[in-house]
Amino acid sequence: MKLRIALSAAAVAALTVSILLPLRSEDKAAGSSPKTGKEAPEWMQTGPEHAQLVSRAGTYDVTVHCLASATTPESDSVGNAELEVILDGRFLQQSFEGEYNGQKFKGLEISGYDRVSGKYTSFWFDSLATASMSFTGEGKNDGKFVEYKGQGIDPETKKVVHTRSVLKEKSADEFTIEMYCDREGSEKKTMEMTYKRHKP
Repeated sequence: MKLRIALSAAAVAALTVSILLPLRSEDKAAGSSPKTGKEAPEWMQTGPEHAQLVSRAGTYDVTVHCLASATTPESDSVGNAELEVILDGRFLQQSFEGEYNGQKFKGLEISGYDRVSGKYTSFWFDSLATASMSFTGEGKNDGKFVEYKGQGIDPETKKVVHTRSVLKEKSADEFTIEMYCDREGSEKKTMEMTYKRHKP
């Protein structure tokens, strides 16, 4: 299912580029291909926001604090994350392994910065659900602070749930993520995660 989603997303992306970036008539006549690299349009190139994302690549030890909810008690756990630069510096992929409510799971996140919309993006998938989550965010302080917003469907009530996460970079080797959930107009903090770069 996840592979099918990923392939579908790739197909949509390829189709979008083919629509938005047609060959110029003189290029077509000459039989040349669209310009790439520094000659490409700005929205195709990486910028300072991507450089900030890339700087987080590495291996991290992660501590997770889940606040109590109506169905689960407060809990603490540890995990590890591998952040890897992909697609020529345009995106950062996170492979996460940890626990939630005593159950081990794996997660995958693809984060980036869209120079067309001027917003940060994040897509999350994990082994505890068949649904994925997507977020868009506004950055401050050169991308060291990013507030993401998104929404999903509560699997039990089938109602829309609004989510918010805040990334704060504390140093070159540490950052935190705070998660919030808004059900029917009442936002509550649900989770705190601290990432510290692993040093052997």
